[in-house]
Amino acid sequence: METSIKQVDSLYTKPLSFKTAPTLPNSCDYALRRFKGLNLRLNNSSALKRKCFEFIQYIISKGEAKPVQDLNELGWYVPYNGGTCPLKPGKLRIVFDCSATFSDHPLNRLLLQGPDLNNSLTGLLCQFRKDKVAVTCDIKKMFHQFRVDQPNRKYHRFLWYKPNSSDIIDYKINFHLFGAVPYPSCANFGLKKLAEDNKNDFPQSTKFVQQSFYVDDGLISVPTAEDAVTVRLMPKTKKWWHRAT
Repeated sequence: METSIKQVDSLYTKPLSFKTAPTLPNSCDYALRRFKGLNLRLNNSSALKRKCFEFIQYIISKGEAKPVQDLNELGWYVPYNGGTCPLKPGKLRIVFDCSATFSDHPLNRLLLQGPDLNNSLTGLLCQFRKDKVAVTCDIKKMFHQFRVDQPNRKYHRFLWYKPNSSDIIDYKINFHLFGAVPYPSCANFGLKKLAEDNKNDFPQSTKFVQQSFYVDDGLISVPTAEDAVTVRLMPKTKKWWHRAT
């Protein structure tokens, strides 16, 4: 991770962390069967259909997913579905199934998980009670902010409709997928790398990011409101922090 990470257009980019060079079969037919199954679910649930269409259109409009140009290049197709969380009733999340197995080849089995870089949640809650002024934030769409390098995007293919058509075509995603086993480690590493690269200009913010975040949620307490404003400042050119609310 330390040797392969680089910044491209203000976002950090790194390859997928394969254990060995992958030799994957063509999983397009399997992905197509899963896509047809998803369509049946969409037709039976207007809420899931709306959420799925909104999500796919969003990542396409933001350039986070693009049509595949070279269909002769062998890649891996990741099926996806809508998931719910019991703690958030009514909220749907589109989840890419990186554990899907085709011809005894799940993508997740080929990837290194990476170290657990999360801060202690108990420690964060204890320090949150220390001072008078509370600061909390959430990084908007953090799971889209850490990109995959160009050669590895062929392993992030998925099927969706051609714009303004019922034809199904191939797309590829340029960010690390939430359902992939190395993603938590990659995202935490990238966030702390961002802070480290800006520590000379924003020492307090760097400490905040490195020591007071749990995944994409930051929480800390400081003695005064002025201290809270100082902690909140980060370079606006850094998209991750610029999107934090």
